[in-house]
Amino acid sequence: KWRDDLIAVKALKETQRVTMISDQDFDIVYALKDQDHAFVVLFPVRAGKLSGRETFQIQADESDSRKNMVSAFIKQYYSQWASVPPEILVEEEPDEKELLEEFLSRGRRKVQVTVPQRGSKKALMDLTRKDLREMTKTIEERASSRRERERLVYAEMQDVMKEGGFSREKTREGKPFRVESYDISNTNGVDSVGAMVVFEGLEPVKKDYRRFKIRTIEGADDYGSLQEVLYRRFRRAQEGSRGFQTMPDMILMDGGQGQVTAALKVIRALGLNVPVVGMAKDDRHRTRAIVFEDGHEIDLVHHAVLFRYCGTIQEEVHRFAIDYHHRLHSKNSFRSELDDIPGIGPKRRNDLLYYFKSTEAIRKASEEELMQVPSVNRKAAESIAAYFAAHPAGKKTFGTGTVEFLEEEE
Repeated sequence: KWRDDLIAVKALKETQRVTMISDQDFDIVYALKDQDHAFVVLFPVRAGKLSGRETFQIQADESDSRKNMVSAFIKQYYSQWASVPPEILVEEEPDEKELLEEFLSRGRRKVQVTVPQRGSKKALMDLTRKDLREMTKTIEERASSRRERERLVYAEMQDVMKEGGFSREKTREGKPFRVESYDISNTNGVDSVGAMVVFEGLEPVKKDYRRFKIRTIEGADDYGSLQEVLYRRFRRAQEGSRGFQTMPDMILMDGGQGQVTAALKVIRALGLNVPVVGMAKDDRHRTRAIVFEDGHEIDLVHHAVLFRYCGTIQEEVHRFAIDYHHRLHSKNSFRSELDDIPGIGPKRRNDLLYYFKSTEAIRKASEEELMQVPSVNRKAAESIAAYFAAHPAGKKTFGTGTVEFLEEEE
């Protein structure tokens, strides 16, 4: 207890000594880097007192030095601020120091980028460097823990693939395991959409997420909708479409045997060899098992790491699909068939609906009757009549794609 009290008093004295630097404002900028991560850490000092710490994860190549990382960060970060502190402290002097200072000064107050060699600023940098050492330990521990979880997920996924009869060579040793997952969302068959999420290792790759409006399937047909989404995704890959070329090591379907069977019909018809398994839920909507095409299941209760991994993916694809469906459904709720008619804008549409009360009544009206609406002239009336003549009630046109493709394969 006495030892801890002494350490606390000494630490308090040291902090007070190095933070009471007149009333100066400046920032301290460091870069941290290992084989997996790169960070820039900013310590703002205001009125002579250390006022916190901000950490920024950045993109950096193996060849990027910490000095260059700091220089790039300074240019990007301070370009967003109208007020820049008069001094920025760094560990190493940047190669383009004069240009950097000129850029930061912007013709107004002089801004200096300096490496303190002695005095209170040097003492403050030493103190913040101790904080960085603790932060580095935490980052390394987290990275080590994450790599271990990734290794366990990879090993358990390999076991699952082996039990399902898939070749172990389908995974990429030494690279993040890439998984794609798909889900369908609609409201009683209306505004059906498909969602695709991507994970590499334990991390979602949100730039590779994709959303699909269902084009060729009418009504609440999840299997057919799923097949359309998969066909469009992998057909785009075969055509070399940018954004679709990276292939997954495995497809995890949100669902059971039915979804797996439907997906594999498309995968095989396209000549692909990608493992597909389902994620079955229990009565409480939690992922309980991995499901194969033949109905065989692997209970995840004995695979704790894989249980959490699959649960995370299933929740994410479900969230992504529902979010897109809700936005599309809300948008379409305010849309009328009249919006598709050339020359009919929001005012004419609203005037027509106010006068005739329904789209069906507008459909049946003659051109002379349509012109009873003050905002509808002869040209607009002719456009409305021509549109409804070309689009009879109850007739819908669906595009070509998965439906025809699957019929050809059968």
